[in-house]
Amino acid sequence: MSAVALTDRWNRLCSESALVAVFRGSLLYRLTVGRAEFLALCLITLLMPFIPVTASAVLILAAGLLFLARGRWRMVRTWGDVFRLPLLWPMLVFLAVMLLLSAFSVTRRESLQITVLFGIYMAFYLMCLAELKDKRKIYVLTVIFLVSVALEACFGLYQNFITRPPVDPSWIDSVAFPNITVRVFGTLDNPNILAQYLVPGIVLGLALALWKGRLSTRVLFLGLAGVAGASLVYTWTRMGWLSLAVAIAVFLLFYNWRLLLLAATGAAVATVLRPDLLSSRLTSILNLSQDSSMFYRIQIWQVAAHMIRDFWFSGVGPGSAAFQLIYNKYYAVYGMRAYHAHNLYIELLVEYGVFGTLIFLWLLCSYIGYALKRIVRQPRGFAWMAGVAAMAGMASYLFIGLTEDCWFNFKLVFLFWFLISLTVASVRLPEEEPGTAALADGSAED
Repeated sequence: MSAVALTDRWNRLCSESALVAVFRGSLLYRLTVGRAEFLALCLITLLMPFIPVTASAVLILAAGLLFLARGRWRMVRTWGDVFRLPLLWPMLVFLAVMLLLSAFSVTRRESLQITVLFGIYMAFYLMCLAELKDKRKIYVLTVIFLVSVALEACFGLYQNFITRPPVDPSWIDSVAFPNITVRVFGTLDNPNILAQYLVPGIVLGLALALWKGRLSTRVLFLGLAGVAGASLVYTWTRMGWLSLAVAIAVFLLFYNWRLLLLAATGAAVATVLRPDLLSSRLTSILNLSQDSSMFYRIQIWQVAAHMIRDFWFSGVGPGSAAFQLIYNKYYAVYGMRAYHAHNLYIELLVEYGVFGTLIFLWLLCSYIGYALKRIVRQPRGFAWMAGVAAMAGMASYLFIGLTEDCWFNFKLVFLFWFLISLTVASVRLPEEEPGTAALADGSAED
C-alpha cells in the first residue's frame, strides 16, 4: 500500500473515530491543539531569556512550519494586501541589504548567519501579526512576557542575596565604588543586558496595574513590576536606571501628562533624599575624565569614527565578528581591544555603512509613525495601553543604545522585534469592544 493511501486511510479513520470527535470538541483541544500557534508564540516569549539562541531559533522555525501546515499564514486575501502589512517594505529591504552586505563582509560566514537569524526574528513578527488579532491574546502574551521578565529578575535577586558571584573587574571601577561587590546578570551574561531586558517588563507591568480590573490583579502586576525593578537596582547599570525613567516618561506622556509632572516632582524629592551610593553611581556617568567605563567608551567611539570614515558606504559587514576583526587588527590603540562599539548607532554605521543605517532608520521611523498615528486615534482600552507601554519600552531600548550595542546579544535582538510585534499588533486592532476591560479577571472595574 502506498504512502498516500496509508495517509488517506489514517485521516478517514480519524474523521470517523468517535473518540477523536469527542477530543476535538473538548476544552483540552481548544486550549492546546486548537490554539497551538498562539501557544507556540507564548512558549517562545517565555523561554527566550533562558535558552540558547540556537534553540530559540529552532522554536521559531518550528512555529513557522506549524503556521504553514495549518494555513495560518493566510492573513490576507491578495498579494496586494501582503505588501500593505505594517512595516513589511522597510523590513524586507533591510533584510535584503543585510544579505547583500553579508556577501561582501570581511567575515562572510558569520554575517550570513546573523542575517538568517534576523530573518527568523522577522518571521516571528509576521506570526504575531497573523495570530494576535484580538485583545485577549495580546493580554495573555503580555502577561507571559511579564512572567518571563519576573523570573529573570528573581534569578538576579537570587544572585545578589544568595550566591553573590564576584563582580567582573571590567564591570565596575573598584576604586570609585568599593562597596559594589556584586552586579547581577541573571541568565543574560552581563548586567547591562539584564537591565535592558527588565525595563520593558517594568513598564508593561505598570500599565497592567493601571488598567481596569480587580485590586488584587493590579497588586499582582505591580508586584511583578516591583520584582523586576528591585533586580534592576542591583544591576547597578546607570543607563538602565535612566532608560527606565525615559520609558516611564514616554508612557505617562500619553497616559496622563499630569502624572508625568507628579513623577518629575517625586524624582526631584528623591534627589534630595537619595542614598549616597545610588546617587554617586548615577552622577558618575557625567564625570568623563575619571569614570573608567565612559572613558573606555569614548576611546572606542573615537576609533570607530575612523572606521566609519574608511568604510562609510558599505560598512565592514553585519555582526560583531566583522567589527572585532577590523577594529582589533587595524584600529586598536594602546592595546585597547573591543568586541563592539558600545553604541547601537555607531555600530550600525560601522557594520552597515551609511546606506544600511539609513534603511534601519527608515524601518524605525515607519514603526514610530505607524504607532503614533494609530495611538492618537485609538480609543483608550487595553490594546491602547499595551501599545503605548510597548512603545515606551522601545524608547528605553533606543535610549540605552546610546552607550550599548543592543544587537551584540541576540536575545536583545529578539526583544527589539518582540516590542515591535506587540506595539503593532496592539495599535492595529479596531475600537475597544464592550466588556473588554474585564479580560484580566472577567469582571468590571472595582
